[in-house]
Amino acid sequence: MSGRYRRGALAALFGVCCLTIAVELPAFRPPTGGWRADVLVVGGVAFVAGVLDIVLTPGGAVPRSVPAAMQAARNADVSERIDDDATPRYASSDGGVRLLVDGATLSPVGVHLLAAIERDPIGGATAPETVTARLADVATGRFELAGDVRPVETDGVAAVVVTDAIGDPAAVDAPVASLLAVGLVRSRDEALTVDAEAEADGRVRLTYRSE
Repeated sequence: MSGRYRRGALAALFGVCCLTIAVELPAFRPPTGGWRADVLVVGGVAFVAGVLDIVLTPGGAVPRSVPAAMQAARNADVSERIDDDATPRYASSDGGVRLLVDGATLSPVGVHLLAAIERDPIGGATAPETVTARLADVATGRFELAGDVRPVETDGVAAVVVTDAIGDPAAVDAPVASLLAVGLVRSRDEALTVDAEAEADGRVRLTYRSE
């Protein structure tokens, strides 16, 4: 096993151990904060990082099971401290993009997804419709995050309708929502919020708005 794969495997294993400990042991919340939430955060980040290091290398499409595992880890990461109804906000920070929600600051899943692509799919584009279309192709092709991601008209910055997505596309920092949010923030250099609205037949409409 190469050093890179060994590193990724150890990170993923460490993450699984942390998540298991945090879920199985009773919560304890001293005045300074709950250790259980901290362990969940560390475990979730480590697991996602390990999976990304092992699998998301430049090349062909990534199996749906991989982003599904990523979303499960992120859900466990945030469930202890973030309201399910909170509105995610993505913003530029220190040369990168951060997810700000319910007072927490996280590294978006979309940052790691884009880092795994050899050629930047945005290609210097700044028009929201162009950026959205290119990232929609990446979401359904390179990463197989959904059966279809279709850009639609909106009074916001951009909007897409997601069909047959892995997990819950309306969840905080879900892969499709995160990928598009990070790409739009990078191309426009302005903070965006993401609203998710359920439609017929299990589809979800994601609307990105500037602040």
